[in-house]
Amino acid sequence: EYSPDGLGTVENMMEYAASVGFKSLAITDHGTCGGHVSFWSAARNHGIKTIFGNELYVVHAGKRGHLTMLVRNQVGYENLLKINNLSYEQKDSRGFPVVTLDDIAKYSSGLIALSGCSASPLYFGTDADAMSYAGSLYDIFGRENFFAEVMGVISEDNYTRPRMIANKLGLTMVITNDTHFARKQDANAHTVMCISRKGFDYTSQELYLKTREEMLGTK
Repeated sequence: EYSPDGLGTVENMMEYAASVGFKSLAITDHGTCGGHVSFWSAARNHGIKTIFGNELYVVHAGKRGHLTMLVRNQVGYENLLKINNLSYEQKDSRGFPVVTLDDIAKYSSGLIALSGCSASPLYFGTDADAMSYAGSLYDIFGRENFFAEVMGVISEDNYTRPRMIANKLGLTMVITNDTHFARKQDANAHTVMCISRKGFDYTSQELYLKTREEMLGTK
């Protein structure tokens, strides 16, 4: 609802999430915290815990990539808002709200970083480049607040590099669900929406809210 490549409403998402047994959900819209209040309100009405976050646009090695950021506590939420607000003060040439790792380091307290999806700087260059980037995040957040993210999108290799940095840095790996619409049957509608908004097919068949069983590959 608040992200340019999301389909449907927060209420629609929560109704479905509650119906399949979700107890908690994170909100990590692209470059915005604008949906936090309505997400939290709808989640509370359906007995679901909200994990606040943001998929930040981070500039690294001269390129813009994605970084998943989650809130651990009140201090972290305040810092996430500071980072988000800063990003809108320094938009890039295409109008994207961006920050650097140096910006994030100033406001890292109370935050948790995940290594990101396939658009993360983790995937920009060589394995050595990936390790350098991961090492920078490790220096900022430490092992307790930095996790190697495996995103549950079957059509992409979102496993090899997270496994590499987890092994070399001693990180815990986490599985996340890249959710742009609620139900599997909404995939075609999401494709039409993305073509209308962006001018290309987002290849969206996997971007629905998967159950635990689907995430683990048992369905």
